[in-house]
Amino acid sequence: GSRPDVASAIRRCSQYAAVAADKHWRAGKQILRYLAGTKDFGVTYTRSDDYNLTAYCDSDYGSEEGRKSITGYVIYAQGGPVVWKSKKQPTVAQSSCEAEYVALADTVKELLWMSMALRELGVKQSRCMHVYIDNQAAKRLAENAVCQERSKHIDIRYHFLRQVIESGKVKLFHIDTKKNVSDLLTKTTKKSVFSKLVGRLVS
Repeated sequence: GSRPDVASAIRRCSQYAAVAADKHWRAGKQILRYLAGTKDFGVTYTRSDDYNLTAYCDSDYGSEEGRKSITGYVIYAQGGPVVWKSKKQPTVAQSSCEAEYVALADTVKELLWMSMALRELGVKQSRCMHVYIDNQAAKRLAENAVCQERSKHIDIRYHFLRQVIESGKVKLFHIDTKKNVSDLLTKTTKKSVFSKLVGRLVS
């Protein structure tokens, strides 16, 4: 639980803990080998008065694990990740936009809770919370309260996003998929991509 770089792999393996097959045991051993080879890695923070929260979110649309999409997000403060999640979404998304929108809603809910917790501790943020997302359609849907043919099926409970963005508490930014660190929390990536992004999670 203390290593965000293996969160996705552990999520996948834990689903089969009760009915593990040989391939699941092999995957578990591979995770242990990786951890043994990177035991000096850990989450690093910088000493700073900057408590501004920044998040990256992503979704793996229609994964092979029951056709439900995977939500992945990581939230940074003090130069390092403080919260991360890799979780199967509760319902089957009908489009990649919907899957990304649901992931964005989960990310913003976590950000709002963290912001409230920091305020209760007497810590103020000097700017609104920034969220980076690699799906332009989900970003536009969150920023514009327009009901379109392709988005009217999305559950209304996720549309609180629009109110939060309009209030100025959260600002969305588009980011290239290759630079989106939360990609590691949603799917299996190529070794080159993993090696490039993992340094932003642990070092």
